Amino acid sequence: MAIVSLVKRLKGKTAPILPPTRYVDWTNAMLRLKADFLRQAQPQIDDLEDYIEELPQKHRVDAMQDLVAAHLQLSWAEGMGKVLFDYFAEIETLRQLERVPVDLIEDEFLARHQLPHGDIPSIDSYQKVYPDRTDIVDRLRSRCLDDGRYVKLHRIGVGSVGIVWEGFDRGACRAVAIKEPLAHLHGDSKALKASAHEAKITARLDHPGIVSMVEVTRGEKGEGQSSFYVMRMAGRQTLGDRIHECHQRLATKRKASSGNPCLQDLLKAVAQVCDAIEYAHFHGVLHCDLKPENVVSNANGDIGVIDWGTAVRIDDKNGKKRKPRARRLVGTPEYMAPEQIDGLADIRSDVYCLGAILYETLTGRSPREWARDGVDERPDDWAERVQLGILLPPRKIRRRIPKSLEAICLKAMAVDPDIRHQTASELARDLRAALTDERADVPWAWKI
Repeated sequence: MAIVSLVKRLKGKTAPILPPTRYVDWTNAMLRLKADFLRQAQPQIDDLEDYIEELPQKHRVDAMQDLVAAHLQLSWAEGMGKVLFDYFAEIETLRQLERVPVDLIEDEFLARHQLPHGDIPSIDSYQKVYPDRTDIVDRLRSRCLDDGRYVKLHRIGVGSVGIVWEGFDRGACRAVAIKEPLAHLHGDSKALKASAHEAKITARLDHPGIVSMVEVTRGEKGEGQSSFYVMRMAGRQTLGDRIHECHQRLATKRKASSGNPCLQDLLKAVAQVCDAIEYAHFHGVLHCDLKPENVVSNANGDIGVIDWGTAVRIDDKNGKKRKPRARRLVGTPEYMAPEQIDGLADIRSDVYCLGAILYETLTGRSPREWARDGVDERPDDWAERVQLGILLPPRKIRRRIPKSLEAICLKAMAVDPDIRHQTASELARDLRAALTDERADVPWAWKI
């Protein structure tokens, strides 16, 4: 996953399909560049040719463009960024190009919006430098919303109706998260209604573990854009990303004798999610679609629950026996509670989904992992499987998972809601008790 992301020119774009031998050398060049920045070597522009010297001559121009894109992003983040003209002046390989590629100009534009060192260029400034390049202006404008105030930097995640971007607010000079409908839903009345509903729900929730709303707007007039809204920037990774990376790391350390700090951090994050959901329940809101991809996280380990578009209000004090939206099926089948198939949900349904997040944290896979051989299709009887609560116990997947953690997970995911933890706070309490347990079955001693 990390390798694939490195050969992308930018998150949110499609990675080039490369022949195997070309891919290996190309990827190694990208990995070396990033590693050098991480160890504070700070490669200069005239060092970039060295990274592709092992590549065949016919591949070097394309590879150099990817290296320049990566170097732009890394160098501007470190406060040593330069503009594209400097690269073309110093790199012989780039001078083989007839003109500056629009992709590289877009990469430079986005790199220069990074905090705290970006110089925040305007589209007008690019129009002056490239007066005859309408393709450049069109591309940069496609990255902006609200007459250029907001810039969409990197895609964080995609849902069934919307896409979330890491963004930059030029007006307030701050990082934000931007959610807008998918392209085919622009102007769709249902999408507009869903956005308004999510904005209304999140506006009433003020908790550090819930991503708060900053602004709701209809976007640029005349550009065919639907409404979008701006949220507090809570992190650049989803909890799902962190889980995947942690289990990849553990898979390479089969004989490790030390503890597993990444798992410890993940389990603490799950407890934080429980706290946020307990707060939402107290204020009469069910999320109804909790999953690792709907939790974002920053470098400090802080979390933020997002995507409240399917959330519902609960009127009775205990939040039980509530039918969300006239028995309409909501949620993600891989994580949803059995009763949600019948359009029923209460606070214990969210508890089930929290247990499903814990399940994936422990095992590295979703409770119902139906995709096989690259085909992401659910079986025809998926609804029946959800109702029956069919899943493999965590210790059948990872035998060294502590029994205490498996028991907590299976209780939260019981088919009968009365058997589950009755509140998110109960689940958080049990989870934290397991994390501080000083018995021999301490979680950090287990190995995967």
